[in-house]
Amino acid sequence: MKLLLLGLLSAIATSMAVGCAPRGLKAYGKYNLGAAEPIVASAIESSGGLAAWRKLGQVRAVALMTVYDRKDQAYLNRQEHKIDMNRGRLSIEAITAKGTWRATYRRGGGFSLTGSDALEGMTPSQLRQAMRILLHRLSGPMNLLRKSETPGHVEHLTLDGKDLVKVSVTGPQPRPTAYYFDSKGGGLQMVSDGPEQPSQGGTVTIYSYQILPGGLVFPKKLTVVRTGDHVLVGRSKVMEVQYSDVQVN
Repeated sequence: MKLLLLGLLSAIATSMAVGCAPRGLKAYGKYNLGAAEPIVASAIESSGGLAAWRKLGQVRAVALMTVYDRKDQAYLNRQEHKIDMNRGRLSIEAITAKGTWRATYRRGGGFSLTGSDALEGMTPSQLRQAMRILLHRLSGPMNLLRKSETPGHVEHLTLDGKDLVKVSVTGPQPRPTAYYFDSKGGGLQMVSDGPEQPSQGGTVTIYSYQILPGGLVFPKKLTVVRTGDHVLVGRSKVMEVQYSDVQVN
């Protein structure tokens, strides 16, 4: 474990030397990251850098959201998303066969919805939960710089053939449970939510990425699955969101 942390520190120091992270580790010293500081810093710097994310305005994108019921029936909906991660707000507008609905979710739980009769495949409560998950997962490792989530135990493990660093989370709210980072590049690969024991009602969010103009790394697809019967990452999907035409204001 010590060798892993030293390796991550070395990688960040190298990026500082070539000018990729001018503020380097000093920018993270004021946060209560503990043993997770090297991997969290590496993840943020590899995705564009702390300064760039702090300056990020509103992100607009086209989203294809697919939600699945307990029988794995899929409901697909094309939506327009407006995301303000620094202010903690996600707004969605969608047109369905039943009409147009608009919803806004704010970090902390604030939720509003108009046109609920136009919803397809989910209830207002399910939509609120989906938006909570999306706003949180889109913020990625930046969540760990907030007081509501404190990194705890850090461990190195292999999962599905991938070398990962698991960072458990503690705080006022027990969810999410842990972040899983690529041990080599530092990128966030997964986030678990709820119990990690098989078939106990937890979920895992899996990431794939795209690079935006300017070098910011933004999710291309977020896939939320239920924990499996015998493994952490199951096959039963809860939700999948694919982002395209991403624009940063």
